[in-house]
Amino acid sequence: MNALLIDNLSKIYSPSIPAVEGVTLTVPPGECLALVGPSGCGKTTLLRMIAGLETPSAGTIELDGRDATHQPAHQRGVAMTFQRPALLPHQTVRQNLCWGWTLQNPSRLLTGWFRRDDSRAEELAQVASLLALDSFLDRRVGELSGGQQQRVALGRCLLRNARLLLLDEPLSQLDAPLRIEMRRQIKTLLKERGLTAVHVTHDPEEALALGDRIAVMDQGRLIQIDEPMALRQSPGSRVVAEWMHQAVGGMTFVAGEFVRAEMDTYFECAFGRWPVSVEVLGDLRESLFECQNFNADSGKVHILMGIAAQDVACDSDRPAPDDAIRLALPVLAQEATTAGDWIVAGDNRGRWVGRLASHLHYGRGEQVTMIFTMADAFWFDISTGRTYHAPRT
Repeated sequence: MNALLIDNLSKIYSPSIPAVEGVTLTVPPGECLALVGPSGCGKTTLLRMIAGLETPSAGTIELDGRDATHQPAHQRGVAMTFQRPALLPHQTVRQNLCWGWTLQNPSRLLTGWFRRDDSRAEELAQVASLLALDSFLDRRVGELSGGQQQRVALGRCLLRNARLLLLDEPLSQLDAPLRIEMRRQIKTLLKERGLTAVHVTHDPEEALALGDRIAVMDQGRLIQIDEPMALRQSPGSRVVAEWMHQAVGGMTFVAGEFVRAEMDTYFECAFGRWPVSVEVLGDLRESLFECQNFNADSGKVHILMGIAAQDVACDSDRPAPDDAIRLALPVLAQEATTAGDWIVAGDNRGRWVGRLASHLHYGRGEQVTMIFTMADAFWFDISTGRTYHAPRT
């Protein structure tokens, strides 16, 4: 039995504005599903429908095998954190953390529910310590910073012991070091307690770290769902490929066409003409004839190539393969991130991103050589974004 089953769920505010359209997915017990996608793609609306805060226009929602589509929110047994913490500012951190318990037994509000010797004090102390709130328990929430308030909201959600946790960007306001530590602790806590969660985030690293599976949404539709490494290695579309590589420098996309010259096939684009291997063409053969941009008379195929930044070396000291392509471009910027150092280079023909050894430095306008092989290229339909080929690992 699945903890959550959504079937053909839609939310349409007007005929021309489908916020969520035909989403179907399942979440088994104990899984953390990371829900990702660009702003406005319907992630939060989907979460609110699961929580019972929005009424679906069509489709069904099942929780633990029971139809909950039209069940009131307070009867669903789910707990949700919001992008903006919904707290009681006049009450203490301790009182806010315990508020879910209070709603389960309102009489305790009048009988010393919030005393330190309560039977659930140990559980409260554990979550407060996890969220670095143990020194703020008797402080009023209105006196806390935004990041501290967000931690209180997350703690209240964890203490509900709900059948399903709905987390809407719960770490977005935290400082980077605390955010990294928190996602590790949350994943440990979810696994130790066997909790089921749907986690919305804009942070690729957070989704990869927390999600047992990742669901990618775009324009209200669920376009792909799979385990993190499967999504990165076999994205079904350009949107998925681009999103899955954001955490490691992003991707470079180059439009061009396959052309025949004598007995060989080349990818011809604004940057040059590069040979395409027989192995890649073999994988692409069936897909290319279905391609909307295939010209049967000339044999040319308009197509989009994608190269992950981590597969493009910049003036590497390491020996390159014999079939490596070298592309000299002026530097636009150098970026240092936790995932590595990156060079952005290009001109009026387009922009490339590649990885850079940490001991190298380039100023704007200096020439850098981008080195890559065609074996590392993704190939997409230039119109629909559908993936035709992903590099073999």
